[in-house]
Amino acid sequence: MTPPRGFEDWLAVLHASGIGETFQPHIGALLRVWAGTKNGAVCLASGREAVPYAHWLQDGMTMNSRLIVHSQTPEISDLVDPHFSSDIRVATHTQDFACFLADIEQHKFDLIVLDVNDQSSDISSTVLQRLEEHGMLLAVGVEVTHSPLIKACADAYFVSQTDEHDRGVIASKKSIQHRAVRRGGRRRHTNE
Repeated sequence: MTPPRGFEDWLAVLHASGIGETFQPHIGALLRVWAGTKNGAVCLASGREAVPYAHWLQDGMTMNSRLIVHSQTPEISDLVDPHFSSDIRVATHTQDFACFLADIEQHKFDLIVLDVNDQSSDISSTVLQRLEEHGMLLAVGVEVTHSPLIKACADAYFVSQTDEHDRGVIASKKSIQHRAVRRGGRRRHTNE
């Protein structure tokens, strides 16, 4: 699995700032493949531990896909902005996450990569409302399965841990499951 060009140097810069400590390369590679198969995808990466995944998404995105890299602090934006500034498919944004979600309430995302430990309040229902019907959520950070966001996914989403250290969870909404009802088939004919 070859990382995107310049990723290792950028990750070293992020690590020096305490960002990307829970990054999992195999999940980055999975996201890159997913991005290449989803023409016109609209993606959101938000929070300290979500930032490294944005690079992998960018590497796999089609030309008509879009990625918003969101941070709540100017310090993270100062690291992120120069890295993505030359790519018109990527926008960076700095704002409180709950306010950001309120500002974009009419938008939906095909993929949300979210650092669950970088959120100041429980925004679980709002995040799940911003996910497209067949969208995917990647929650990253520390002790992710204990976060309110993953607990909110309990019944309506398929949920899978990304590793044994509880550094990530992938979730997607369950499709409507039809009950096993026989349709058509043999009919009894009677002679009268």
